[in-house]
Amino acid sequence: MSDRFDDGADGQVIELTRFRGAGVRPVLAQIEAYWEQVRGHRLVPNRAEIDPSGLEGTLKHVFILERIAKGLARYRIAGSHLTELMGLDVRGMPLSATFQPDAREALSQSVQAVFDDPAVVRLELEAEQGFGRSDLMGDMILMPLRSDLGEVSRILGAIVMAGEIGRAPRRLGITGQLHRGLTGFASNSVASKRGNSELGERGLDTYCKSETTRVNSAPDYLKLVADNTLTD
Repeated sequence: MSDRFDDGADGQVIELTRFRGAGVRPVLAQIEAYWEQVRGHRLVPNRAEIDPSGLEGTLKHVFILERIAKGLARYRIAGSHLTELMGLDVRGMPLSATFQPDAREALSQSVQAVFDDPAVVRLELEAEQGFGRSDLMGDMILMPLRSDLGEVSRILGAIVMAGEIGRAPRRLGITGQLHRGLTGFASNSVASKRGNSELGERGLDTYCKSETTRVNSAPDYLKLVADNTLTD
């Protein structure tokens, strides 16, 4: 059975191939494939199963969110790509703080869908423009995770923006969204099934630091603008 999407607006069904096709940047496809691998035949994987070694090469784009209220989540971990976009460390900040005010209602509905349906959500993004801020477009993916208590209260997310970041902060607008409901496409079993990693957020932080060290040894034109130092 192939997964299908509801765009969350008019009930239009969208084939999964559009979600994972050429329009999805390779880094997001890689992260989603890892999440699917960890999930297996279950509805939602556990946060403790997310092993940073499985995300090697993509960690600057990765973030972890924690549910704080209906439709609201805050950053527990954020890679350096978000730091570059916002011009500051976003850990502890609500996800909505990195979005433009007129995008926050749609964002809240998407976050709620990830937690409550549950669903995988992809957002098509465009950053605000102005002096020192040229065109900047990209994608964000949000995938549900279970906490140690068994609740769907965490999100594995990733963001990739293409273009010159320019003058930060570059708050985000939503130009499109796709929702993939997970109910009916996996077993409802929620038995504890931890992977090789028992690192938690601090373990992911340690791995991010080592990845930054490798990136900083690259030629100047490949170096990160911001240090990927993450501590939870």
